[in-house]
Order: sequence, then structure tokens, then C-alpha cells
Amino acid sequence: MSDLRVASLKGRKPGSAPSLPDGAVVSGVTTSTSFSGNVTGNVTGTATGKVTGNVTGNITGAAGTFSGNVSIGGTITYEDVTSIDSVGVITARDGIRIGAGQSVSAVSGIVTYYGDGSGLTGIEPGVVNFVASGTIPNGATVIIKTDGTVSVIAQTTSGPSAGSEVVFNSSSIAYTGATFDSNSNKVVIVYYDSDTHGKAIVGTVMELVSVLVLK
Repeated sequence: MSDLRVASLKGRKPGSAPSLPDGAVVSGVTTSTSFSGNVTGNVTGTATGKVTGNVTGNITGAAGTFSGNVSIGGTITYEDVTSIDSVGVITARDGIRIGAGQSVSAVSGIVTYYGDGSGLTGIEPGVVNFVASGTIPNGATVIIKTDGTVSVIAQTTSGPSAGSEVVFNSSSIAYTGATFDSNSNKVVIVYYDSDTHGKAIVGTVMELVSVLVLK
């Protein structure tokens, strides 16, 4: 096979590309505005446009888009990846570590955690955070409202009036006894007096009610 050494190579027509049906082996530097085909070896420079096919080796660039799976044999650090946007589940086989001052939060909706939380550290037990409805003084008793917020409560005692005292018998009596009827909330008092012998009187128990008032 003979060697061909030329300064430039053009097609038969002005502006057309040369036709090399048997291929060409270039040992030096090749400069072109476009390229189609397989490349074996190191490629140095800037590739502008779409690269279709498999690439084996190191790729260094400012941005890249992959429609298939990407396998990484090394470690991706935070300095290398500033954010991960996933529409599916991210599986971390060795766990996820979050740097100091960083947080886990939802863009919208509710964040759901799985597990019993037995392996969590740095969390104060017995403490729950709520949103206050109004100003709550330190140490004040609160109640959880239907909207999930908490509000201060003041305990007051009120109820129906028991009325004035009543003497059920003003004469001399003996053999007194009393019982409570839980079905009708009544007190029954039986006694004996010297005028009519056996008597009974029914009294109503007035129960006080405890009321919690929201401030």
C-alpha cells in the first residue's frame, strides 16, 4: 500500500467532500466541521452538537443529557452534583448523609418517613412541635384544636344552681335512712316521726359541670 501525503484534500466538485469508500487512517491531527462514524482512541477538544452512540472512557464537560441508565463506579460528591431531580425512587445502599446546616423538606405536600425511628439520633424525646393560635405564655395549659393548632385554655367551674337549703321535716324524727337512685339521679330519704309514722322524701342531686374555655 502506498502513502498519500497532501496539504489538503477536496472533492471532485468545489465545496464537496472527498469520497473514501475504503476508509482512511490518519496518524496526525484531523480537523473537520462535522464527523459521522466510530471513533477509537482519545478525542481532545470541544464537541458541539449531538453525539449518538456509546462512549467508553472518561467524559469531561460542562453539561450532558443521558436518556438511558448511567453507571458510576466511583463516588459522586456534593461538589460534583449540586442537585438530583428524580421522578422515581432513589435507592441509597449505604445510606444518605446530609451535611451540617442542610435540611430535608418537601417542595409541596407532606414528607412521609418509614420505619420505627429507633435508629434516629439527636432528637429530643417527648417533644412535639405545634403551630400556636395566638400568644401562649410559658407553662400555660393548651389544647389541640380541630385545625391542628394549639390554644391556651382557662379552666372554670360552673353549673346549675343548687338552690337554697330546704328542711324536709321540722318536727322530731327517728329511724332515718337514705339511698341514691342512679337511674334517675335522685336521693330518697325515709324517716319516722311521731305524727304520721313512716315518711319518705325525694331530692334531686345538682351536679356541677367543669367547663374549659378557650382564650
